[in-house]
Amino acid sequence: MFLPYNDEIYLAGFADCQPSETIEGKQLPYIATACIFAVDNEQRSFDVPVKKYDGYSLKQKARAADELAKYIKGLSEDGIALLGTASSHRQTTVAEFGLRLASELPNAEVVEHYGGYRLNFGDDFISLADAAALLFYTFVARFGILRAGLRFGEGEKRFLMLMDSFPSEKLEPGQKSRLTKFVEYAIANTETGKGITAEDAKLGITTNYGHLNKWRKSNAHPPMKGKSHPLLKLPDWAAACANAVTFPTEFASQFSREVDARKTAEAMERLWSAFKSHNIWSFGEEVLDHIVISNSELDIPEQAKEWLRAKAGAI
Repeated sequence: MFLPYNDEIYLAGFADCQPSETIEGKQLPYIATACIFAVDNEQRSFDVPVKKYDGYSLKQKARAADELAKYIKGLSEDGIALLGTASSHRQTTVAEFGLRLASELPNAEVVEHYGGYRLNFGDDFISLADAAALLFYTFVARFGILRAGLRFGEGEKRFLMLMDSFPSEKLEPGQKSRLTKFVEYAIANTETGKGITAEDAKLGITTNYGHLNKWRKSNAHPPMKGKSHPLLKLPDWAAACANAVTFPTEFASQFSREVDARKTAEAMERLWSAFKSHNIWSFGEEVLDHIVISNSELDIPEQAKEWLRAKAGAI
């Protein structure tokens, strides 16, 4: 999907998390992030014949997963390629990695806020639980951008990563979500973010970040909410699959009947195989061991760290 942005044409990819873009430590111990670009050289519009993952009851998910798996396998025959990444990790891992990356943030502070902790950055703020998850989210999604960049070989490549907005935000057209602002701030101001941008530049990759407030199927159709865009369903389901295949025991614990758990797990494995038949990459925690923080700009209070760790482990 190619979109105009800043007077240029960008290849747009969609990013999403399951179950949420925050560390909440509720029922399930994991968070998955997916970033997917759908590349069709003929620029045909296409729909995705299922609802988003959370649009189905537990008993309905297996059927929907199989329907989507069949559809995704057929995309290759139609000349459509899916490029990107989808990876699932424990909330405790996300919290620790997010704290490491947060320490690079300049002009920021972590303060106590109504029983929790808030991260103030620049002229804005975000929950520390959201900030840690979003830093990890951004890191994983960047692998999806790199995957797409390598597909196109040498030369200039412009990508637009479209993300969801926070559920409580009601945004006007053109207004940026605090999620987007924080991601942009982290990429532009941390040494890790600057390093990623510099390495991308060597490959001819330029990336901008945003989200869809509105979209329309054609000029003849009325505008619709950005969350309803069909291509947002792909990273949503890919992230759910990553959770299911990486943490099968925990995933199965949602189901009251063993037969439903088994059928759904098998269907999610088939869907994961369909995603993997395209160029979708996932990685284990050993990759994270290679990421070294170069400097520390933000002093995060020990009480805030322990609060986040407890939140991530409160399953």
